Amino acid sequence: MKSIEELLQPRYKVIGLWPNSGKTELGDIIKIEINTTTGFHFREATFFGPVIQMKKLDQYPHLFKKLKWWEEREIADLPEYVYSKTSKPKRFIKTELWEYSKELGFTYTINGEIQFVNMWDLHPATEQEYTTTLKQ
Repeated sequence: MKSIEELLQPRYKVIGLWPNSGKTELGDIIKIEINTTTGFHFREATFFGPVIQMKKLDQYPHLFKKLKWWEEREIADLPEYVYSKTSKPKRFIKTELWEYSKELGFTYTINGEIQFVNMWDLHPATEQEYTTTLKQ
């Protein structure tokens, strides 16, 4: 399971190639970390193409697709705790088991019951946030 910080790091999927793209392959995932001194830089990548400046990936939507926090993830990387962004007040959830299928999309289990979920509505949360809301 990844930490919230890891889940929220900007990531891009390579959807197009460009001149001098080196060892880049379609489908590569570029993970970015923010450095407050120098701006964005690659944290993990199989390449560096000098034609593309790293902090300008959003300017090349025909080459890079910015991924949502849950896209292109292994099930094991998904968080145990999440909250609904549209619920007022925030609704925190402790998941027991994540699953994915092309027919159903993502589901998670709570108290033995399968819950269907819109991932765009969920945000990773901490155990502390979850337990704090239980006490209220």
